[in-house]
Amino acid sequence: LLYKMQGDYKNALYYSELKALYNDSNIIQRTNDKVMFLKNQFELQKVKAIADEAKLKQKTNQTIFLIVSTILSLGIIMLLSWLNYVRSRTSADNIKAKERAEEREFFFKESQNASNIGSYKLDLATNAWTSSEVLNRIFDIDEHYEKTTENWMKIVYEEDREMMAEYLEFVVSNKQQF
Repeated sequence: LLYKMQGDYKNALYYSELKALYNDSNIIQRTNDKVMFLKNQFELQKVKAIADEAKLKQKTNQTIFLIVSTILSLGIIMLLSWLNYVRSRTSADNIKAKERAEEREFFFKESQNASNIGSYKLDLATNAWTSSEVLNRIFDIDEHYEKTTENWMKIVYEEDREMMAEYLEFVVSNKQQF
C-alpha cells in the first residue's frame, strides 16, 4: 500500500504478488493442515469402526456361545429328567412285576402242595435238574441232594429203572414231552 501511495507501481505490483503468494501459501498450508486433520479424523474413525466391529463380533460370539450353552444345558436337563422318569417308571414297573411273580409263585406252590404234585426242570447239556419243594418231598430228598440224571435213576424203583432209562432216552432223542 505504501508503494502504491508513493507511485511506485512496479514494487507495489511485486509486493502484491508476494502477498498473494504468501496468502496462497497460507491458504495451501491451512488447507494442507485441514486435509491432514480430516485425514487423521478419517483414520481415527476407521480405527474406531474396526474396533467397534471387533467388539460387535465378540459380543455376537458371546451371545451365540450363551445361546448354544443354554440350549445344551436345557437339553441335558431334559435328558436327565427323562432318564430319571424312565428309571423311576422302570423301577415301579419292576416292583410290580416282582410282586406279580412272587404272587404267581406263591399260588403255584400252594397248588402243588394242595394236589401233592411236584415239578422239575432238566438241563440236557449238564444232565442236571432242579425240582420243587413238593417233588423233593415226594422223592424224600432235600435241597442238598445232587440232582443229576444218574442220581435221579437211583430214586426210581429198581425194577422200573431200565424201562425208565429207555423211556428217557426215547423222549430226549425224539424231543418228546416226558
